[in-house]
Amino acid sequence: MATDEEEIAEGEKELGSKTLVPNDIETMIMKIVSAMNFIGFEAEKYSIEDVLLNDLGNINAFYKGTLVKFGDDSTRQRSYDFLVSLFNKYGGRTLFDILEKIYGEEAKIFDTNLQVELMKEIRKLEAMEKELIIGQGIRDLVGD
Repeated sequence: MATDEEEIAEGEKELGSKTLVPNDIETMIMKIVSAMNFIGFEAEKYSIEDVLLNDLGNINAFYKGTLVKFGDDSTRQRSYDFLVSLFNKYGGRTLFDILEKIYGEEAKIFDTNLQVELMKEIRKLEAMEKELIIGQGIRDLVGD
């Protein structure tokens, strides 16, 4: 198990990468989650979808709150700069919007709204299935 110092060093190395946008979405999400954690959003308590629903206003609030509480350091500043640069370069209302602009369809798997719609459709199908089973059972009992 890594110590806090080792995790911070690894996070600093990730954030220090000269590439703003990695080639794969998983690496980008790790950078975003790490940056959010460093600016004061307790990412480990939330799902990736919850992290990606944050907008620039939330990021500013977390960063300012953390500055007041703990002061500034280079990792916190680089994390904040990284997140703000994503909004400046790619636009979008939330971090998820930015991922969609960068990675397109690949980002859809992290769309909470899409997951909710999918679950609604699954429930509708299950309800129709139950109705069909009940209807068939009634027909079998009646002898049709």
